Amino acid sequence: MSVINNPHDRFFKEVFSRPDVAAGFLHQYLPEAVSAEIDVSTLQLRKDSFIDPDLQQQFADLLYSVRLSDNRPAWVYVLFEHKSYPDPLTAFQMLRYMVRIWEQELRGGGSALAPIIPIVIYHGAHPWHEATNLGDLYHGPRALRAYWPTFAYHLCDLSQENEATVRGVLFLQGALLVMRAVSRTDFADRLPAIMRLLAQLTNEVGAVEYVIAVLRYVSATRAEATPDLLRKAMDAASIDAKEELMSNWVEDLIEQGMQKGVQLGKTEGEIEGITKGRTEEAVRLVENLLQHRFGTLDANLRSRLAQLPVERLETLSTVILDAHSMTDVHDYLNRVLP
Repeated sequence: MSVINNPHDRFFKEVFSRPDVAAGFLHQYLPEAVSAEIDVSTLQLRKDSFIDPDLQQQFADLLYSVRLSDNRPAWVYVLFEHKSYPDPLTAFQMLRYMVRIWEQELRGGGSALAPIIPIVIYHGAHPWHEATNLGDLYHGPRALRAYWPTFAYHLCDLSQENEATVRGVLFLQGALLVMRAVSRTDFADRLPAIMRLLAQLTNEVGAVEYVIAVLRYVSATRAEATPDLLRKAMDAASIDAKEELMSNWVEDLIEQGMQKGVQLGKTEGEIEGITKGRTEEAVRLVENLLQHRFGTLDANLRSRLAQLPVERLETLSTVILDAHSMTDVHDYLNRVLP
């Protein structure tokens, strides 16, 4: 699978790769007659993606194999549309991806086409009014209608969901609510409700990694999702572990920067480039945190940050989260720099 750079794509795949989330989604959001035909205990995630490279900034997808109630094989294909508006040709795009799944099945030695349950998750701000059946896109003569393919995909329109209607296990509820919230103008108002739900996950296995994934997602998609705003939302939700979560989140961001720097260095084949790439990325992340909290940075401060090794920058990130003013930041720099 290719490297995931789009934050919507990454969050969708992090959450829906969890078996409990995927199974809970199918149980809660598919029509009852359809979900009754699926044995969710046999659900297995496949690593294939069928989206064209030029559309990967607009869509993300996951494919699952599954057994039906009569033990016959089937597929569940979930397309996550993360554009800000509904696409009228989604049914056609879905047909293309379904054909690719069947082609892969036949190349693998299959002799029959297994059923595919196509699902579209949409999280734009406006309700989805586009056709969910390919047949509805036909505009030719009635006599030629029989030659036009027809099928329907199942739509999960998150623009119509809210805190009272979202269903499923807590991990699923939180994911659907946050995916809905990041596309709305009242994002900041919705954040406390999401955090209150996340607070209920304290004792769940994998909760820390999940909450960090949420923090990473909202910070990557919303400019106003500053550390200060997130901390206040956690305070309102009474999340006891907020300091640990915030620290882990920042460390995760810096680690991503370090990994990116390592990849860049290896590509160039220079050991010196590896260290430089890691440090520069960490400096940029710390500068972003400072700007979010305290505004414009002067040239002298930028120069001092550039002198710090990655380890000091990581520590500084936690200092920034706790700092009341830039004085606290300068006090730290005075202690670690000559």
